[in-house]
Amino acid sequence: MAEVICESIGPGMRTSERAVTVRDVRGYSECILVERDFLTIQDNKTYLPVGVVFVDKVREVVLVEFPHEPITGGNRVWVRSADLIWLNGVAS
Repeated sequence: MAEVICESIGPGMRTSERAVTVRDVRGYSECILVERDFLTIQDNKTYLPVGVVFVDKVREVVLVEFPHEPITGGNRVWVRSADLIWLNGVAS
């Protein structure tokens, strides 16, 4: 399992919810509403858990699947490998 860095974090529709933004490899942002407790804070950065679909080690990008559908639609995006942390310490 992996987590992707959140570009921005804002309030959600409820006090327990956050709106997070994740940037893809093309520079587009996806906004997702998640429970605050779902996020991880490490070294003053906030991360969102994602499913890893495919790792392209040559291009250094990863196809990830969000836990919920983003506001813009679609569940999968390509992100830079450097924007991920791996919970088991190993990249697939």
